[in-house]
Amino acid sequence: MITGVMMRPFSELSEGKDWFISWLKKHNFTDIVDTDTISIYYHWDLEATLDGKRYVFELKNRTFPSYQFGDAAVNYDKYKYLLDCPHKAVFVTFWTDCFIMIDVKNYPPDEDITRQCPHQTRFTDHQIIRKKMVRWKIQNMKLIEYD
Repeated sequence: MITGVMMRPFSELSEGKDWFISWLKKHNFTDIVDTDTISIYYHWDLEATLDGKRYVFELKNRTFPSYQFGDAAVNYDKYKYLLDCPHKAVFVTFWTDCFIMIDVKNYPPDEDITRQCPHQTRFTDHQIIRKKMVRWKIQNMKLIEYD
């Protein structure tokens, strides 16, 4: 657990895109594209370039601290899109106390799981359904403090 950290610097209603775009710029990423400008049905949220390499980022905003469940989880279908894309793929989870970036092609998930989740979060269908997901246990992973 991280202690003495700044709390998440954006609203829980925000995906954190604007903040993360700013973070990417501070860390020398260029050619940053919010894929919502291409289509709201795109398979990841952002694209950016660093040192001549193209990256894709899938962002998830959680309303609880990192230690509550001790994992980072994403829908299995999203994971497969990231795994199969031609670029470096990073899964980013924002918790209230910190965030994490996981290189999905070089760090496989710990397990497949099924969770009860809203069918959609960005659209009007919030029906609770069972979703197949993958999860990474974060106990030995580097958590990043908000700056």
